Amino acid sequence: MDRGSNSSPWHQVTRIAWLSGGLVAVSQPGPLVKIFAGVGNHVLLAQFNLRAYPELVGALRHFGYTVLGMTFITSTDEASGLASPQFFAQSFEGVWRAKDAQQNWRRIAFHAGHKDMMLLSDVAARIASGLSSGQTRLQHLCQAYAVQLRSQVRSLPFKAHTRFKDTNSPTVYLAIHAMFWELAVLRDTLAEFAARFAFELTGIATMRGLVGSLKKRDAANELRDELLEASSEHNLGWLSSFSAYRNLFTHGAPLQDAAGVSFAVLDNEVLKDGAAVPIIYYPLPADAANLSRKRSAGPLYESFAELIGSISDKRPTKNIEPDALDYLAVTFDRLAGLAQKLLRSSPVAPDDIVLTEADIVGEIRVDGS
Repeated sequence: MDRGSNSSPWHQVTRIAWLSGGLVAVSQPGPLVKIFAGVGNHVLLAQFNLRAYPELVGALRHFGYTVLGMTFITSTDEASGLASPQFFAQSFEGVWRAKDAQQNWRRIAFHAGHKDMMLLSDVAARIASGLSSGQTRLQHLCQAYAVQLRSQVRSLPFKAHTRFKDTNSPTVYLAIHAMFWELAVLRDTLAEFAARFAFELTGIATMRGLVGSLKKRDAANELRDELLEASSEHNLGWLSSFSAYRNLFTHGAPLQDAAGVSFAVLDNEVLKDGAAVPIIYYPLPADAANLSRKRSAGPLYESFAELIGSISDKRPTKNIEPDALDYLAVTFDRLAGLAQKLLRSSPVAPDDIVLTEADIVGEIRVDGS
């Protein structure tokens, strides 16, 4: 689809938009955007023209693609792999929420340190690092999906609804588990800040500890109510769901073994114009908390025959068994949103950092190579 002619200058930047399911959109300098079935793939699924440089995310969303993050390649070193290009997670409202929150927490850490408010500086720095690491984990998971999609879709048409395991599967599973771990660290660091600076509680360094303390408080508070709602297993709160998955995969069994036998799925996604595109789908168990309880009581199956019999021909559906990449991207975006909300409780404002001679230790050398 042609969205018109170029009406603004084009930056000398190659952008790689990482989409749901391992799809990749490539925008080199100029209006043309190409959609591929995986990173480095030559299977072209679609192409269209942008009217202006800033329209990329909006145009992809217009067609029905879900943008999870974007890589910006701005130099020959980055293009050749000698330097790492920047990657930013994309929120589902079309903003760079994690990047903005990370920058603000870095500012707080800097200014708090200059005021000798070392507890605040330490926690703020760890929140900023958690937001940075979360984006990196998301990038790695997007790349793992994209590599596997490239391997599975080597030509068109493709065969959808195929369950499989291949030599790329272990890398995807490791990337899934790594992101669950990273987000759990960020969750608890946010809880530590909230306990100390929003609720004036000491000795709390986990979300579980914070929620337990907040349940004993009767005073109405918007942040308290939000955290309790999100942490409620009965109400299927998003923090409760995330913690159940993380605990299952950490203390029960890894995703590939959690329910006995698991597969990746080569599925399809229908866009707004009715076109079907191939995607990778890693189903998460439907009820992680219940599955953990079953595992703690003993093996899930009494015999090998029962294990084999559990492999159903019924297709998994995303509304019951969410895709791991989509789920983790949404959860990270929610944690970034919580990080933004907690900025209000900081006793130090996230003002711009202005470096003076007093902040510089040693000489400054510019490498012109």
